[in-house]
Amino acid sequence: MEYSEAERMVRAALSKKRYAHTCNVKEAAVELAQRYGADPEKAALAALLHDAVKERPKAELLQILRGNAIIAGNAAESPAPVWHGPCAAILAKTQWGVDDPEVLDAIRYHTTGRAGMTKMDKILYLADMTSAERDWPGVEKLRKLEKSEMREINQRDLENVSHVSHPTMTEILKRLEKKGYISCCRSEQDRRYKCVRSAEKAQGLSRRMAEADEIAFESLCEGLSEEERAQLISITDVMVNNALKYIDGNTGGNVCCDDALKKGCECESDKEACAESAGI
Repeated sequence: MEYSEAERMVRAALSKKRYAHTCNVKEAAVELAQRYGADPEKAALAALLHDAVKERPKAELLQILRGNAIIAGNAAESPAPVWHGPCAAILAKTQWGVDDPEVLDAIRYHTTGRAGMTKMDKILYLADMTSAERDWPGVEKLRKLEKSEMREINQRDLENVSHVSHPTMTEILKRLEKKGYISCCRSEQDRRYKCVRSAEKAQGLSRRMAEADEIAFESLCEGLSEEERAQLISITDVMVNNALKYIDGNTGGNVCCDDALKKGCECESDKEACAESAGI
């Protein structure tokens, strides 16, 4: 399939809002590919097709997965909200004439990620997360990280994006490292911080977390209609965004432990008190 043909297909398949998002992701993916030495044409194609089946019914997506079990693997066991990734990759390979494994894998894993992500995987994952219309708290910080020449993720990066204080993030990293999900070493960019890398044990963790979220959501929404569920999601999203904006405005973007907040601890000016409250 030629790129122009794919573009026409995607435009016809998606709502105006979803197509606008797709265009934004394509623009971001091409920019990231040029910045980090990947193929911009491959990035553009992967971005164009990544949400191509996003608005198809769940039953149709499940049929695609079950009808292509060898390619799909265990994707049908994942939560429904991530089915569109592997489904788009399957259709790209079997119907749309795309045979480049870099492009197909990037499409497949653009929502879940995976251990050992390729450069193209990372480009589409980040482009989707930070596309121009995204306005979640912290997105600007992540956009700045994308455009930097960093070759590592260190503790301060995680603190800035997650709105978490230094002592709290230190404790989180200690626990994750102890459980074998990450490995930490001294940052080459800033010796005061740890460089963080995911470990083999973390493979599939995002999928398992998404599954747990799906189960919890289904339990909470038992007895609600589809319209009521949609309203609940919309209201919850607004409340979460408002909460994070409040944190940005009242704590400098960082969250201490509960005890520290009750004491009125200012993370940047009273780190010792915060660390003591956190038990670090």
